[in-house]
Amino acid sequence: MITKLLLASALSCGVLLATAIRPALAVTIDTSQSAGPVPTSPGTGLIASYYKFSQSVTGLAQGDGLVAAASGPTATFTALTVCFPSCNSTENDGSSLSSYISTNGTNLSSDSTLGDAVTLYNGFIAIASAGVYTFDLNSDDGSDLSIGGTLIINNDGQHALTDLQASVTFQSAGLYAISVDHFENGGVTGVTVEENGAALATSDLYGSVPAPEPASMAILGSSLFGLGLARRRRACRKTLHSEDGGTRHGATL
Repeated sequence: MITKLLLASALSCGVLLATAIRPALAVTIDTSQSAGPVPTSPGTGLIASYYKFSQSVTGLAQGDGLVAAASGPTATFTALTVCFPSCNSTENDGSSLSSYISTNGTNLSSDSTLGDAVTLYNGFIAIASAGVYTFDLNSDDGSDLSIGGTLIINNDGQHALTDLQASVTFQSAGLYAISVDHFENGGVTGVTVEENGAALATSDLYGSVPAPEPASMAILGSSLFGLGLARRRRACRKTLHSEDGGTRHGATL
């Protein structure tokens, strides 16, 4: 808490933080890290788990240890994007969780109040095409972002709202696992993930890998379609043959 106030004071005095001037990290995500092709149906968001504790959370590692020892999350919800309470903003501890997730979250299992906590966001993100993407992770307190099982940004530590950026090269389009780990240690809290300068689109976020159409069903559908065409062709031939035969018969009478 004291650290966050000192950092906020430094920012207000125009002092540049080391984290604010670090060059963007460069990461490459290999094709083998894809969980599958880009789904044909749109996504509906990530799975979010909120763990509130009665003790201070001082870092990601310690917070993850508390999560592992917990009997389960305090609450769960669907994150339509990772932009809480809104993009690049914070909310006071003691506010309600429902107020915090506001319109960017849904399906809240039970309400709670903000405080010393860890929030985990897990699921998959669709990358439409190969190329270089820029990701920003802005949080108070610490957080990290992983894609395809690779740590993209480590924004750990007790600090005021701090934005770190990474340049990510995807070697192919596809669906990739994504996770955000965020902790809060008193005061105010918030977390934002942006892709190419914009909030993550709900349609690109999936709580799980959509089940592909079974190959057997696709083959069956193709076979039935082909059978239907064959039957229509035979019916047409019979009709033409009958009409042709009647004409010839009539001509001979």
